[in-house]
Amino acid sequence: MRIETLAHAGEAAETDFSGKSVLIIDVFRATSCIITGLACGCAGFLPVLTLEEAKAAAGGDDILAGERKGKRPAGFQLGNSPMDYLAADLAGKRIILTTTNGTRAMHSALGKAHTVMAGSLLNASAAARALFGMNRDVTLVCSGTHNRFSLEDGLCAGLVAEELLQLTGQDLVLSDLTEAMLGSWRQAKNRLAEVLAGCTNGKRLTGMGFARDLEFCGRTNRYNLVPVWQNGLLVPLTGTEGEPSRSI
Repeated sequence: MRIETLAHAGEAAETDFSGKSVLIIDVFRATSCIITGLACGCAGFLPVLTLEEAKAAAGGDDILAGERKGKRPAGFQLGNSPMDYLAADLAGKRIILTTTNGTRAMHSALGKAHTVMAGSLLNASAAARALFGMNRDVTLVCSGTHNRFSLEDGLCAGLVAEELLQLTGQDLVLSDLTEAMLGSWRQAKNRLAEVLAGCTNGKRLTGMGFARDLEFCGRTNRYNLVPVWQNGLLVPLTGTEGEPSRSI
């Protein structure tokens, strides 16, 4: 099994995902919100690229969620904060999500990869088990910020790589960036809160008043749930050995 890591969403647009298991990572905050929303009982997430697409797709009891420049767009019920999801009644509702980086990274892989899943620090161990169960080459897509690398996503990729190494008994081929992120994770994991608070997006979120998001999204393995793209929605992965219960 080969583990490749992409530095940001812009690289995803130029990558061949054919036959691969892909994990989209956007720790601050899109994939953390997706995981939290599904854990709170929503029916699934539909990721779209633009505000206009989101509004056009919404109907009935659908919920509009997302961000532009880190803040909730006008007319949207939810922003890009996990705190919004924890406080809302999401049971059985579809969420239409558009964000600056995470949903763009996801769209680059949809329709091309064998399997597309969402990961963050909140579900890294579960995501690694799901990837291991697929028994395919893996691409970890760090969403980054405006086509630039973001440390929090890279650290998550390193954690997933470490979990996969433990599952496979070291029988993995790691790309150069995956090796670098694994080393970065091992250096940071014992002072993770400090590192996340000091990174560019950590400082940005704190300055915008989202310090609680920083703390929440920095928790490792809070959820044993992996969002997977199935039948036009991101829903919780089910089945055995990490395989989807329905065709992709």
